[in-house]
Amino acid sequence: MITLKSFTRAVLLVVSLLCLAGPAIADEPSPDGLEFFEKHVRPLLASKCLKCHATDTKQQGELTLDTKAGWEMGGESGPSIVPGKPDESVLISAIRFDSLEMPPSKQLTDEEIDVFVKWVEMGAPDPRVDGGPAAAAQGIDIEKGRAYWAFQQPQKHAPPEVKNAAWPRSDIDRFVLAQQEAAGVSPVADADRRSLIRRATFDLTGLPPTREEVESFVNDASNDETALAKVVDRLLASPRFGERWGRHWLDVARFGETQTNVQLRYAWKYREYVIDAINADMPFDQFIREQIAGDLLPADDDAMRDRQVIATGFLALGDRNVGQIDEVVDEQIDCTTKAFMALTVSCARCHNHKFDPIPTEDYYAMAGIFRSTQVQRSGVKNKPASPLAGCDMEKQKAFQEKLEAFRTDTVRSFQTAKQNRDRADRELKTLQSRYRDKPSDEPRPDVQKAEQKLQETQQAFDKAQQAYDTAMSELQQLEQPVACAVAESAKPADQRVFIRGDRQDQGDIVPRGFVQVASAGGKHLIEDKKQSGRLELAHWIASSENPLTCRTAVNRVWQHLFGVGIVPTSDNFGSLGERPSHPELLDYLAVEFAEDGWSVKRLVRRIVLSRTYRLSTSGNSQNEELDGDNRLLWRMNRRRLDAESIRDAILTFSGRLQLEPPDAGQLANLAYQRPDFDDPHRSVYLPVLRTGGYEFFSAFDGSDPTIVVGRRDVSTVPTQVLYLLNSPLAIDESRRAAERLFEAEKMDDNGRVDLAYWLALSRAPDENERKAMLEFVDNFPALLKQEGKFVKDVPREAWAQACQALIASAEFQILN
Repeated sequence: MITLKSFTRAVLLVVSLLCLAGPAIADEPSPDGLEFFEKHVRPLLASKCLKCHATDTKQQGELTLDTKAGWEMGGESGPSIVPGKPDESVLISAIRFDSLEMPPSKQLTDEEIDVFVKWVEMGAPDPRVDGGPAAAAQGIDIEKGRAYWAFQQPQKHAPPEVKNAAWPRSDIDRFVLAQQEAAGVSPVADADRRSLIRRATFDLTGLPPTREEVESFVNDASNDETALAKVVDRLLASPRFGERWGRHWLDVARFGETQTNVQLRYAWKYREYVIDAINADMPFDQFIREQIAGDLLPADDDAMRDRQVIATGFLALGDRNVGQIDEVVDEQIDCTTKAFMALTVSCARCHNHKFDPIPTEDYYAMAGIFRSTQVQRSGVKNKPASPLAGCDMEKQKAFQEKLEAFRTDTVRSFQTAKQNRDRADRELKTLQSRYRDKPSDEPRPDVQKAEQKLQETQQAFDKAQQAYDTAMSELQQLEQPVACAVAESAKPADQRVFIRGDRQDQGDIVPRGFVQVASAGGKHLIEDKKQSGRLELAHWIASSENPLTCRTAVNRVWQHLFGVGIVPTSDNFGSLGERPSHPELLDYLAVEFAEDGWSVKRLVRRIVLSRTYRLSTSGNSQNEELDGDNRLLWRMNRRRLDAESIRDAILTFSGRLQLEPPDAGQLANLAYQRPDFDDPHRSVYLPVLRTGGYEFFSAFDGSDPTIVVGRRDVSTVPTQVLYLLNSPLAIDESRRAAERLFEAEKMDDNGRVDLAYWLALSRAPDENERKAMLEFVDNFPALLKQEGKFVKDVPREAWAQACQALIASAEFQILN
């Protein structure tokens, strides 16, 4: 007998076989670990520890912390760090004041302690093997550094000749096939059309194709290239494209709607800007300029000016308190240089970059630009949002006062009423479950009392809801057009170097400017000293002469279509990053991208129409021996859907997904007053909270909105399947999907199986699948009786659980 349990066991077995063992401490530190040390740990060691624990000082407790060997050897208390085990490390115990007390003058903040704990958990990666400050300082040869591949100007290489001249369909294919032939591997067969349209539709829109779209493509009599081109052009023209690819950029821009615990009421406007810009196919160089210096660009009208001001939210929406100016500036440098150039410039904050030709002077040259820039956010005291066209600042002040009263009174009343209602609902369900197996005529006074309580709390909730909606409507009428953005400081100024990152130990003043090694002709200083330099910085980054910008953009697009970039470390093209698998192809595409008007849509189209993209995910034993990681792209990588696509696919299955974007009031309401993760709109519009985020996204490796995330971690673990079998989202939407199956007129169980598979997996079931689902539905009443369970509507519950099994299946979550 086929049961849901047997479905589940099979799914769990497959997933568990795919899972890797837990992480181990590697002998060699990872690039991410070393970057974490350089960016977070080294500055803390320099400012908090090395005055007493360095080789050139009188060491306290005979402990030195300015070299890796120093902490490995330890001091009077033995080794100070046990890599991977913070609770067994003397250093961690000391900074927690559990035993020793370090530093003795003042305990570190919780955030600073967390940095050391995370470092030790990572295995304490530490590149300092030279002898610390006593060793001779290493100079940086900028000209020699320009010999590195990433700092050389991209060249438009001629597509190579290949032996199998009949296989390529584009220049991309010729570059790919040439490397395959040189290595002795060959491409697998093309994907079937059903797999291909599902892949392309999810990749370009983040949604599954409809049955009509699949059948239209599969039955198209045109050749594969022509048929696919029709599909791609339709998907690129869809508003869903901007929502899907906008979410990719929001990962990079570390977009969030809270800063620590402060809510950023107008952050959603930046998200809208990104989605609209991508849908309009705004040239990417313009996209860069507007985000860095939109407030300084000329505008044809008020609408254009407002758009450009909103765009600078890129610099304003980081997770740093505006009062911590040094941290805000560091975060802006880190985000800007990683996002647009795949450089880790912030690693030069305390010293010359240890791995790339970036002197600390370059860091402070950029710091001067951003210190000459004001961040303006709503919700942060004394930091009002930037006014847009038509903004009346007196009315804005009145709005803020009304808003504060709304937050402290109306919202609090609403939340209390909701909590009371939810508590009463839980109590009633608990009582009802106790009587499921008892005679229906047995007295149930406690249930009646609970029902009365639920009715009363529901009435109170409805009243609070009405008061909330009324107050929100009044607020929206008062609200003025403002945005989280940046503006020029009144007195732009250059920045002094902070020795070892310590603002109390200042060195020479550094003129404002850019990263020297990436500056064509050696020109790297700003010219207009009366401005911050942001506009010049924007033009410098968004120039085809910058060797990094087009490569970085092209690599990000390639990564989203293949699962891994031509350079796998998409946020780090430096020496700690990986080398490009196809360097000539990367350069070719980078030059083409600039010559093609910096059009992201044209780039996506070019890649998706390549034969390389159309390959199946089939294996080949000979190829796997020669290229087990598929770096030569002899097949398409099998990929798990991201968290947002999984949620949107579930809501599509149930029929509850609302494709029409929420309006401005809904967006502000979603994130600011009532964070609502049950909203039926697309996932890109859900609140992005830096604390207390959405559990579903966490389970499926959603992006971390506190840092630049060019490439998400992707895990496949049994707990994800368990989550889909137990989460309220999956359970509720499965029931809605079942209801959808029953709404279809004159449909028997065979028809319901067909419809369920088409809605969930974009295909018809095979005969074994049909038989298994029908047998499960038929046997469901006996299963309930066997397990002593009672449900109100047995047929619908049977189909609901069958639908949930489809949602939990590997095929639902995987792109082939």
